Parts: sequence; C-alpha cells; structure tokens
Amino acid sequence: MCDLVEELVSPRKAAHLAACLDEASQFPTDEWSRYGLVPEAFPEMDLDDVDCSARLLGYDLSFPFIIGAMTGGAPVGARPWNHELAQLAQRQRVGLCLGSMRALVENQGFLDQFDVRSIAPDVPIIGNAGLWQLRSVEFRSSLSAVIERLSLDAIFIHVNAPQELCQKGGDRSFRGALDALELFSRESPVPVLLKDVGFGLTTSHVERVVSMPLLAIDVGGIGGTHFVRVEQLASGSMSTSPLCEALEEWGTPTPRLVADWHRALMSASPCPPLLIASGGVNSPGRMALAFAMGADFVSAARPILVQLHAGGIEAASHWLEEAREVLRHICLLCGASTPQRLKGAYRRL
Repeated sequence: MCDLVEELVSPRKAAHLAACLDEASQFPTDEWSRYGLVPEAFPEMDLDDVDCSARLLGYDLSFPFIIGAMTGGAPVGARPWNHELAQLAQRQRVGLCLGSMRALVENQGFLDQFDVRSIAPDVPIIGNAGLWQLRSVEFRSSLSAVIERLSLDAIFIHVNAPQELCQKGGDRSFRGALDALELFSRESPVPVLLKDVGFGLTTSHVERVVSMPLLAIDVGGIGGTHFVRVEQLASGSMSTSPLCEALEEWGTPTPRLVADWHRALMSASPCPPLLIASGGVNSPGRMALAFAMGADFVSAARPILVQLHAGGIEAASHWLEEAREVLRHICLLCGASTPQRLKGAYRRL
C-alpha cells in the first residue's frame, strides 16, 4: 500500500484510504446468513422480462446502485481517484457519491479534485459532508456555494460519532446536530440525503428525522468497512486506545437496519424518503436481500476501490456489470420483474 499512500495529498486521508483497502478494516458479520430469499419455482417470465433500470434525481441508471464514498483524501497528480470513479459511473450508468468534502469547503484549492461533472454528465453526482460541521453557519454557506460550483445533484450528510471519538483531533461535541440537519435540509440548494458511515443509523429520533425533507436515508450498517478499525490502521496500530478497542465491533448490522427503517418509513410518512442499503452490501446476493428487505437503492465503496486499485477502470467496470447481471438472474428466480419487486421476498432462516 505504500505507493498508494505516496500518491495522496493529505497524509491523514492517505492513511485512511490505504486502511480502507486493507482487509483488517473490515468487520464481516454473519447477520446476512440469517436471512434468505424466497425462491419462485414457477417464475412465469423470461430473463429478458427482468428490468434492473432505475431512476434517481432525474437520471436513468442501469440498476439501482450508487458508488459509495471513501475518497475524501483526493489525490494530486498520479492517481485522480474521483475522476476515475466518475468515468466508471458514467460508463456503467450508476450513481456516484464523492468522498468527504470538508477539505474542499475549507480550502478551494482542492476544487479540481472534486470537479467531475464534465466527466460524468449523465449520472447523479452526490456530494458528502459531515453533520457536525453543519452547526456552523459559515460552513453551511460555504458548502452550499461548493455544491453549486460543482453542479452537484444532491448532498449526503454523514454521521460518524464513534470515528470522531477515536480520531485524534476529532469532534467531541455533538449537541445541536439535529437542529443543524433540519435547517440545512430546508435551505440546501439541492436534495439532502442522510447516511451513516458503517456503524448503522440507529436513533431514538426516528420521527423527527423522517419529518425532515430528506431525499433518502442510507443505513450504513456494520458488515463491511468499520471506521474505528480504519482509524486504528491509519494510526499504525490496531490497539491505539482502550476506547478504540471497546468500539472495534460497535454498530448494528445492515440487514436488521434495512428491515427496521423500511417499517418505520412506511408507517411514518405517506411519501417517505428513499431507503439506501450500504455496509457490507458487496455481492449481488446481498443486494437482492437488501431490496427484499425494503431498500430502494444499494451502495458500496470498497469493492469498487479494490477493483480500481488492482485492475483499473476495466476491472471495476466488469465488477459492476457482473453484479447487475447476477442480480437480474436472482430477480428471475424470485419471480420479480425488477429489484424493487423483490420487496418482502425474504425470510429468516
């Protein structure tokens, strides 16, 4: 990973991205194995009848997939990760979420590294910023200006309190975040999506969150990249502090969250936000399960970055093509003509 680290502009972000590519950053869970899809012995359709296409933010996608965010430490020079991801998204017609834009909001010198609209004009490009910074009026104003400058279609706002607590210099105060989220969701120049970063979006404030004008909620559960482990790896040790050790398995598994949020959204609002499943959704089988449990879209980052790092755009493109085609076959075997029609076709084993 040393060559990767040397390519990146920020030592901390370089270490983060290298850590994400390290297998030790993963927290696989057996929760997925506790559920199975309900097969249909008589599908009464042809494979050609299965349509995986989806529509998001006014764009037609090849299937309901969003490339997740991991590239907040954008590179200068040798490896333009965001630009390559934009090429990939455009080629495969999937959504793209940029990495954390805090550095860009605070330093316009990073603008070129996030400016990918000309590379991917036909797919949704979604920005990404931390919720805790939104408590600053100045940050919200600067973020809105960046959103418009980059011609973004929407903005993810992420929550990551466990990561912040394990990060040297990270936030220690989280008071007022809900007020900031509600305010920004109403004043943002583009639709706002809320996401967790891999610990799981569990909250006692479900009713308030659902009442906000959010486009989507991304559950971001455990099962894939675990950002406490990322912080440990980035610091050069897997035992940096008693707190990090205590939080190595912190969070709620993705399948449980998808089912819970689907029920909550269906009962709380006549026009609920979209539901996105991420966090270990790294195979077509898991994608299908996520759709069956109620997800409208799925998202993954690390599988794409691993393919991109090892084999470039061609390898990453092949991974997405294969995932889409296998998903089509699974839909057929469940008697579903679209991924969305898989909803409810699962059972606990």
